[in-house]
Amino acid sequence: MELLPHCDETILQSMAKTCGDFDIFCVYLLKDHVKLSKKTRNIGRKDCFTLNGMLQVREDFEKPGRDQDRYYIINYFYYAAFKYRILEIDEKGTGAEEGIHYDLFQNASIPEKYLLLIACFLLDRSFLKYDVDISWTLGEVMEWAVSVKDGEKEVYDLPSEINAGYDGSSLRILFRYLEELGAARIKDAEELESKRGRTKWKWQVETGPILPLLCDLWQYAPRYPEPGGVEELADFIFGDYVKNISGDLFTGNILKLFEEPDKKEYSDQLIELEIKVRYGSCVRCVCMNMTDTLYDLHWMIQKVFEFDNNHLFAFYIGHGMMRETYTIEEAVTNGEELSVKDTELGMLELRKGQSFSYLFDFGDMWWFDIKVLGIKEGNVPFPQLTKAVNPAPEQYPVWE
Repeated sequence: MELLPHCDETILQSMAKTCGDFDIFCVYLLKDHVKLSKKTRNIGRKDCFTLNGMLQVREDFEKPGRDQDRYYIINYFYYAAFKYRILEIDEKGTGAEEGIHYDLFQNASIPEKYLLLIACFLLDRSFLKYDVDISWTLGEVMEWAVSVKDGEKEVYDLPSEINAGYDGSSLRILFRYLEELGAARIKDAEELESKRGRTKWKWQVETGPILPLLCDLWQYAPRYPEPGGVEELADFIFGDYVKNISGDLFTGNILKLFEEPDKKEYSDQLIELEIKVRYGSCVRCVCMNMTDTLYDLHWMIQKVFEFDNNHLFAFYIGHGMMRETYTIEEAVTNGEELSVKDTELGMLELRKGQSFSYLFDFGDMWWFDIKVLGIKEGNVPFPQLTKAVNPAPEQYPVWE
């Protein structure tokens, strides 16, 4: 694979601006007064508005009144920070705390940090999965960018055939990200005509110093990213590629973010879990080995709540854009689900206070909330019930 030469000072300065904004985001969320929504774990409107004013690329809102997903750069940084566990939800579920990869990220070089953010944008794009127009427009814009990246001009007219979305919104949002990444920005937009509710625009774009690097990475980006797209290319992007880009600055820290947990580290550990019926008063506490799978946990839940294990089920771990679904093959619907049989509890890197959910029977919808009470050294011959509060609910209650 052909690699770009080392970064020059202009590129490093541009990278540093983006990484500086991401640091501002993380530091702000770690403040005690910043509270996250108990339901969605998103940042509140007032904090989004304040944080927006601290970034180099910001939304032009005059007062706080929009949700997090309307602040595109904040939403993007939020995804990257929590996806790669630079930040994590605290035990109370209403704030952020330093994640298990916080120190690794902080001690990485500027090029390594930057490439994590740019790879998240190009290769993963999960935070864009509901914005179909933007994802489509990204492909068209990048194909154009590849054609001009070696040109001598700094300002170009965008081809009129690029899909700008309704009223140009898709293109404007996309260039919010590209401007934050130092690749390109909209210099001018001229409204030409409006037909059948759709407006045609003439767009002038000013390119930035990062554009050639972005184009270089684009050749490795799948047009339709699969789950875990970043992980599949991590060995290259954060190994040989970033080593070439950063030269003597290479630490290898970002590559460690993608390493699977070493089974030796958790093979002699126990996990204590509290399992509650979401709409009821029944509670069961269990103790299991970290080498047990989510499938083993499913069977244990069925046993301690005296259910018949005769329906499909799923575990939901994470929140919002980071939520992952774990289930059995028979319950797969879109191909993005992960296997409960292949996932050991230790592979999830759970922490004390962390919560996740279990849904049994997609018809009657039996929801269970699971909380990690603790992790300690030891082993048990089989999963054990350690505490029971109130009788188990009837799986098929008779309503009078």
